[in-house]
Amino acid sequence: MSEFELEGGYAVHETDISLEEKEIAVMEILKELPSEGPNYVAFSGGKRSLVLLHLMRRHLGGDLTVLHINTGLEFQEAANYIDKMRRLWGLNLIQLHADDSSLEDREECCRLLKISPIIKFLEDNRLKCLCVGSSKYSNRADWNALESDELKVLKPISDFTEDDVWNYIHKNNITYCSLYKMGFKSVDCEPCSVKEELQEEHYDAESERKIRDSLRKLGYL
Repeated sequence: MSEFELEGGYAVHETDISLEEKEIAVMEILKELPSEGPNYVAFSGGKRSLVLLHLMRRHLGGDLTVLHINTGLEFQEAANYIDKMRRLWGLNLIQLHADDSSLEDREECCRLLKISPIIKFLEDNRLKCLCVGSSKYSNRADWNALESDELKVLKPISDFTEDDVWNYIHKNNITYCSLYKMGFKSVDCEPCSVKEELQEEHYDAESERKIRDSLRKLGYL
C-alpha cells in the first residue's frame, strides 16, 4: 500500500509528512469521487469539516452538495456561522433534522441525532459517496455504519492533526466559527460542549455519571 492509499475509508500515510503533502494526498483521493456527481460532504460548522469543505470546493468547484445535520441542540453562534458560510461561499446546503433531541447517553445521542437523519436522507437519494472530516482517532458518530455496496464513506483529512487543521485555516484565511474564540475546542451540540480548560473535568464527571447509572440499573445503588 502506498502512503496515500485508502484503508477502510481513511487516508493513511506510512511516515510523517508536511501539511502541503497531506493536501496533495487529499486532492488525489478526491479525484476518485464519482465524475457524474453530485458529490456530498457533511458540514457541522466545526474546524475539521470546514477544512474538508474548503479542499473539496478547491477541487470540485460548485459541483458539491453540503449536508448539515441540525440536531436541534446547536449553539445559536454555530447556526449563524453555518448560514453565513452558506451565503459567503454560495453553498448548496441541505439541512437534515433529527426527530428526537431528548437523549441523555452521549454515544447513543450522536448515533441517533447525527447518523439517523443521514440514513433517512439516503432512503430518498442515491448517494454514491459521502465525505466527512472525521479524524481516524475520533470515537464520535460512527460514519462507517453508513457504508454499503452503494455508498462509500471517505475521510480524506483523517490524518490531519489539530495543528494541521489550524495551520490550513490560517494559511488560507478562512473564516471560522466564533465559538473557538470563546474557548471551545470543538463545535458540538450545546449539552456536549465545554470550554477547553474545563474539558477534562467535564468528561470525568460524565464518566462518573455513567458508572453510577450502570450500578443503579444493576441494583447496587
